[in-house]
Amino acid sequence: MSQTKKKIVFIIAIICASYLLYKVGELSGFIQWFFGKEPSTFQELVHTGIIMLIVLIAVLIIVRIMSECAHITITDNTLEVTIGSGHEEELETSIETERKCNKAAFDRLIGLEDAKKEVQDFFDIIMTWVNEPELAKRYEIKPPKGLLLYGPPGNGKTAFARACSQYYGFNFMHQKGSEIIAGCTLVGMAESNIKNLFIEARESTPCILFFDEIDAIAQKRSGRSLNSASDLVLNTLLTELDGFDPLNKVFVIAATNRKDILDPALIRPGRIEKHIYIGNPDYDARIGILKAHLGKKPISSDINFQRLATLTEGKSGAFLEAVVNRANTEAFRERREINHHDLETAAKII
Repeated sequence: MSQTKKKIVFIIAIICASYLLYKVGELSGFIQWFFGKEPSTFQELVHTGIIMLIVLIAVLIIVRIMSECAHITITDNTLEVTIGSGHEEELETSIETERKCNKAAFDRLIGLEDAKKEVQDFFDIIMTWVNEPELAKRYEIKPPKGLLLYGPPGNGKTAFARACSQYYGFNFMHQKGSEIIAGCTLVGMAESNIKNLFIEARESTPCILFFDEIDAIAQKRSGRSLNSASDLVLNTLLTELDGFDPLNKVFVIAATNRKDILDPALIRPGRIEKHIYIGNPDYDARIGILKAHLGKKPISSDINFQRLATLTEGKSGAFLEAVVNRANTEAFRERREINHHDLETAAKII
């Protein structure tokens, strides 16, 4: 529908609503009570209609303001928060509430032992600050504000961040950088989205606020324009990280495939200062990932995992999952077990 047609429909709807509102007021006695008498002349009738229209517009404005607020829906173990202004696309953030620590969370991550140790060391400092504030104060320990997970795509950076929240019992907010700016047709909407994210995080402490695809909102500033949308969004994020409103048990984890294009102001010490590389799985990890994805699927005894691990050198965990899924589909079509030929063929085709 064109904008002109929308305006015409809107005007007709306002007129009809005003007339209905007038009739309701007339039947209920509101008009007689408000004006002291029934409108007898055409001029009084017009004045009455105008006042009723103003009342209707005021009601619509109130509804509009209420729609600007965040809408929160609580399910079994998930808090869905919708932040936006009712435009074409809204920002949806999932807050996972972890009431119990799951000490086996990191065990489900196959390979990358060095990266897992670095992540655990990072959060051990945070847990000391959360659980033993007097000890942290004695040693003047300041909790790090942010952690950056970077590396090639498809290797479980999101799983790493989620495992941190499960391991330590933190709430987990997951937000993609591209969704923050998607559909923001008005000035200031993206900046407002970021502010609202941090507000929700502070209300859910202790909380991990995870920005996936952080490069969508934190690329290097060119300096050509001080008022570009991307620069304003980045400035808002930097202000939230170390502005006048200090973080209180809110810890930021960001993930990117392109660390080289991030603005240096974001990843400097004092902000997102800890950087951990999440690379492609090694030989043993590739075998473990293949076995994990095969799981309890029907497989034949001729599968040579060592050969498959050699064939998939330099590939990501997502690639290995795709190999297993393709081989499983071929076996399913013929109602048989997955064999080595299925897996090797899939690895060569994908």
